[in-house]
Amino acid sequence: MRDFFEQQHVARRLSTQLALVLIGAVFGTVVVTAAVLAGLAPLLAMLQVMVTTRIEIESGYWIDVFVVRFWLATALVGTIVIGVAVVRTIQAMESGGAELARQLGGTRIPSDSDNPQYQQLMNVVEELSIATSAPAPKVFVLEDEDEINAFAAGIEPRDTVIGVTQGALARLKRSQLQGVLAHEFSHIVNRDVKINVQTIGALQGIEVIDSAANFLLGMGATSRVNGSMLATVFGYALWLVGQIGMLFGAIVRMALNRQREFLADAAAVQFTRFPEGLCSALKLVAALELQGERASRAAHSASHFFFVGGESVLDRLLATHPPLTSRIRRLD
Repeated sequence: MRDFFEQQHVARRLSTQLALVLIGAVFGTVVVTAAVLAGLAPLLAMLQVMVTTRIEIESGYWIDVFVVRFWLATALVGTIVIGVAVVRTIQAMESGGAELARQLGGTRIPSDSDNPQYQQLMNVVEELSIATSAPAPKVFVLEDEDEINAFAAGIEPRDTVIGVTQGALARLKRSQLQGVLAHEFSHIVNRDVKINVQTIGALQGIEVIDSAANFLLGMGATSRVNGSMLATVFGYALWLVGQIGMLFGAIVRMALNRQREFLADAAAVQFTRFPEGLCSALKLVAALELQGERASRAAHSASHFFFVGGESVLDRLLATHPPLTSRIRRLD
């Protein structure tokens, strides 16, 4: 078991480092945006003076203008980005785990269900609740999903839910199902859903810069006044900064998500004391993928919540989950 505790330690350490990098990415995007806003207008004015007149203005004047505008722009952009990130995070937290489960097509299992598969599922959830000292979450089944998958959602303990696809109930043995659910319990215990919501909120804050760029580009394209070209120049500059910031932030966020998945796998072994259960479940999923079966439809729309994520165009950079082979290798 010592190796799995060590894996948890490494995953937590890397998660902390990636979270700091993400904060740095947001801060860096704000600073670069402020520099663009503060520097473009003085730069264009200086060039116009140099080209159209013989007036000589000391370079210190332009530097002073830039510095003053830079601090004002930093305060303005930072307030907007942080404000939007906080508002979006609060909105996401208020949506609730049960509401998300229903949006994904889940149906809550009643505690007195006489369905054998549902009874086994509820028993496993109760066992893991005791093993993790966590309140038993509400349990949902995605009845229309034949693939093997599961998810955890909810910020507060009273609102946490676990969802399982019908394919997982039908195809997994009890030990495999226990391993999969232990993985999801780790997400609840380690507050991964909250971390995920906060990182999404940070990226949505950066999106404000892209929205401002689109507004300026639209104004530059439709306006015939003298400032239209300046609006277009500002728009393209902000668009480039926003795109780079969002791409870098997304890459860091996905790397953070993959570390939380490794953490959840290692913690699942701690909870069940049986690595083979989770490992054999992952091997089954990998075997089904080799046969052409892909992640569930719901997993493509909200892959960061699921046990197995959907496909990504840039698998290594923007995948929400580590490769199955890497997860299996750590467990096997």
